[in-house]
Amino acid sequence: MQPVRLARLHGAIDRELGQRVLIKPQSSGGYVVGAADPERPETEVLAYVARGASVVNASGATPGDVNARLRFSADTAKIETSALPYAVEEGDLVQLLDADGSPTLRVSRTAPFGTDRTLLFLVGTSR
Repeated sequence: MQPVRLARLHGAIDRELGQRVLIKPQSSGGYVVGAADPERPETEVLAYVARGASVVNASGATPGDVNARLRFSADTAKIETSALPYAVEEGDLVQLLDADGSPTLRVSRTAPFGTDRTLLFLVGTSR
């Protein structure tokens, strides 16, 4: 599919299924961890948010190895990269404005997704 057509399709999906999220950039490095980043303002954007938990059954390769059931958060948000004047980074906060209770999640990592999308992997936070 052509990049222009794909961008239009993503835009239509965001308008129909997207949720409002507030990106809250956080400073890190040096002695500062977890404070608001004054050089990157909070920005509200539309994102395609998927929430849920995942379970993976892990087992050892040899007899007698421990079998384990791993549970982890599988929350993700896909955002239009050009909708923000900066890159979302690990440690930034994402508040789900349209979800019950407007929870705030932390970005654990990011990955490019297509031509103008960024996939944010989210984890819970005590904030």
